[in-house]
Amino acid sequence: MNMREKFHSRLNSWREKYSSFVIALVCLCSAYVSWGGNWVLTGVLVTGVLVCGSIGFHDIKRSRKQSS
Repeated sequence: MNMREKFHSRLNSWREKYSSFVIALVCLCSAYVSWGGNWVLTGVLVTGVLVCGSIGFHDIKRSRKQSS
């Protein structure tokens, strides 16, 4: 396995574990910025934080269970 393949496999494993948390963080920041301006958008973004955060939590829980 060369260096490029090792980097891609490490990057893919990181994406599988933490991508939902990154999306939840972006939704949280966007919800904070749009707070009070557009309540529909704020509601959708807060829902995105809850859904993506719970998906991320279960992804990490699943990956820890698989590694042990």
